[in-house]
Amino acid sequence: LLTMHHGTLCVMSCVSVSCPQGTMVLMNSVCNKILKPIDGSCCHPPPPATTVQLLTACFFLAAIGGFLALNVLCSERHRRGKHMADVESGEDRKPAGANAAATLKVPFHAVCKLGLIMAYFYLCDRANVFMKEQKFYTHSTFFIPLIYIVVLGVFYNENSKETKLLNREQTDEWKGWMQLVILIYHISGASAFIPVYMHVRVLVAAYLFQTGYGHFSFFWLKGDFGLYRVCQVLFRLNFLVVVLCLVMNRSYQFYYFVPLVTFWFAVIYVTLAMWPQILQKKANGNICILLFSFLLHS
Repeated sequence: LLTMHHGTLCVMSCVSVSCPQGTMVLMNSVCNKILKPIDGSCCHPPPPATTVQLLTACFFLAAIGGFLALNVLCSERHRRGKHMADVESGEDRKPAGANAAATLKVPFHAVCKLGLIMAYFYLCDRANVFMKEQKFYTHSTFFIPLIYIVVLGVFYNENSKETKLLNREQTDEWKGWMQLVILIYHISGASAFIPVYMHVRVLVAAYLFQTGYGHFSFFWLKGDFGLYRVCQVLFRLNFLVVVLCLVMNRSYQFYYFVPLVTFWFAVIYVTLAMWPQILQKKANGNICILLFSFLLHS
């Protein structure tokens, strides 16, 4: 019953036969390594780190070491006197090396903070430092935090200078509220409750619409189809997900919403950038051009 080929039988025997508590713990210590249950991880060894994960860890450790070395270098120069008197002008000037070190500290500091955040994610999700268990949904765990943030949001408001429908401030607030609801939804395990699950699917679709609407509005109003804008948006959408894929050993499709948003951004970009480019400054007041553009792109 405790062999690898009969790993499933040992669990069945614990259910069908009244076993002492010590025997159940012994059998679970063997079966959990084979069946890899999602209800707990006390007896399940963590998966070994892959080559990509090790290389990613080395990169972050090297960044931390570089940041510490730059701190030591800047402190040493500050101790010796970082300002040197300019005899000709009578002004103080910094040595060239000090400016370079201070400039390099900013990206190294950002990479170090990202590395610490990724290390925390890895410890929570990939290591056995914390127990993992199934979420048990109750109405209070979902609706009480939701009511709390709604009441809290009533006391934080400000006037908007925009009067157009679906302006930038309005859409940002809309997306922020949806993010809060989706976050509470995942933390509380509300996917087990079908009405909440169906409404959250609507929120996800609305968030996708908001993202596509924002990209369309930018291209429609600005007409900027340059490579810099494309790289900026793709980096902003995919940077965190790519780092998570490297650290957590997940596929890109696992974080499904980001590939979805990236795909539709590419569709919007190609549709508006192709000939004829119909922009607001070209089609303003000309209904024929708008109708022709709609028929062409549909």
